[in-house]
Amino acid sequence: MKIKLFLYLLSLFISLSRAAKCGSGYGKCPAGQCCSKSGYCGTTTDYCSASNGCQSDYGDCKCGKEFGNCASGQCCSKKGYCGKTDGYCSSTNGCQSEFGQCKCGSKLGSCNANRCCSKKGYCGETNAYCSTSNGCQSGFGLCRCGAEFGKCTAGQCCNKDGYCGTTTNYCSKSNGCQSEFGDCKCGKEFGKCGTGLCCSKKGYCGKTDAYCLSTNGCQSQYGSCQGETENIKCGPGYGKCPAGQCCSKKGYCGVTSEFCSASNGCQSDYGDCKC
Repeated sequence: MKIKLFLYLLSLFISLSRAAKCGSGYGKCPAGQCCSKSGYCGTTTDYCSASNGCQSDYGDCKCGKEFGNCASGQCCSKKGYCGKTDGYCSSTNGCQSEFGQCKCGSKLGSCNANRCCSKKGYCGETNAYCSTSNGCQSGFGLCRCGAEFGKCTAGQCCNKDGYCGTTTNYCSKSNGCQSEFGDCKCGKEFGKCGTGLCCSKKGYCGKTDAYCLSTNGCQSQYGSCQGETENIKCGPGYGKCPAGQCCSKKGYCGVTSEFCSASNGCQSDYGDCKC
């Protein structure tokens, strides 16, 4: 009798032990439980933290302040679980980018503050995500610009700190807009263009005829403009042009190719010239 009872209890113990095991050869944990590195089911950080070896193929794995980051390639959902589907990874659904990957784009939403949306639709902070030359998507997060990162997309401005945007903080020359890496704007809201730049009819700064000719609507109150009677004389007897302007073959200051091209006779002793 005692032997039978012992065998029964032993069998029950083995059965219960097997039910608590998980992983290869044992399968998944019950819903809501995590499979630890050692292959046991539970719900504490020892079982559920990816940094402790939680096995996501055999149960839940958790993330957040208490549990840490998800494993590489996984996303941390709004509720603090690791996974790879849109339910976990969509920025619109509350994906937590500080504890794993997050996705972004037209169907997935924008990245959290201070993060960039890469060409492939992932949120991050490095050049691979943030550089405009790498395809950063400015509609779904920050994008970087400048000598290291490239130009902003058409219609956007590069501010003094090297970020793309469209407000006065990005587009005003007085705030440090970098015209070589994006648009810069001018007019009542944005102020004047920088030295040697013209303000077009539509309120953008530039140096070509489209911006600078009075006949094209150049706004002289916000930058340089050029018309037959508006050009300053330069050359022997007149001196140099203002900074940023070129002295033409005929001795007039301006910023278009007519004035600045060496092939058109630009006088480098009296102003800038371009080649």
